[in-house]
Amino acid sequence: MDKNPKYYKFSRQNCSMGYWVSTAEKIEENLRLKTPVVGIKFLHKPDFPERCFRPSERGFKMAMCQAISFARRHGRVVGVTIEDMNCPPAQILYGWAQYDFSEVVVEVGFARDAEVAKKQMEGIPKLEFGKYKAVLISPLKIMAEEPDVAVIFGNPAQIGRLIHARAYYGGEVEAKLQGKFASCGEAVIDPFIAKDCTIAVPGAGDRIYGALEDDEMVFGLHTSWLERIAEGLKLAGRGAGITYPPRTNLFFEPRFPRFYREAQKKFRFPDESP
Repeated sequence: MDKNPKYYKFSRQNCSMGYWVSTAEKIEENLRLKTPVVGIKFLHKPDFPERCFRPSERGFKMAMCQAISFARRHGRVVGVTIEDMNCPPAQILYGWAQYDFSEVVVEVGFARDAEVAKKQMEGIPKLEFGKYKAVLISPLKIMAEEPDVAVIFGNPAQIGRLIHARAYYGGEVEAKLQGKFASCGEAVIDPFIAKDCTIAVPGAGDRIYGALEDDEMVFGLHTSWLERIAEGLKLAGRGAGITYPPRTNLFFEPRFPRFYREAQKKFRFPDESP
């Protein structure tokens, strides 16, 4: 329990019951997620809930992937501005700073030359410079306001079911993967701009600073898709009995190694004759 009364774990009693609350519950129950669905809202000014967690008020700054992980693993509502976040790439992606980061991409060895690096950075989704001043991050079930984007962390099988749910309505899940800025950019800004769904494969930063596990991937979706994804998880593949976890096929007779079978021929069984 946090000893500082200004900060505490939010509960449903602290938020209004928007449609996203029940929708998050359906998704989490259907996929048996280890951590909750996270909602993200972009703000034109830092109008945060009174008791949300601000890293800067605790005397330090976070990376954006770290703040997202803190919200989902600790069940906290987190408010982030440029004062709370010191990740150079994320400061650029969220429109809080301008800089040609491609030279850094070359320096650290993510691109063979400046031309490749520039193309990589051009492909990374970015918010308009100066448009949003803050980001609110929270487990979706306890958000008081409708988020712009939701992100779901799961293993490949769970992400596969989310792809089924999206494809149920036609089309497919498109992803532009570089293995960089996954949980802060590809899974958040991309679906926000495209108003659709995407997947992201976490790279080094997400695993070092965001504590993502080796088997975790990210599914990001625009809020307009929330209810359809929840419904799609229920309906996609229902006729074939597709669920998570998948029901393994156990309707067969196993064949044991030869030594087992030969020994079995010598077994003495009880005489079942009358």
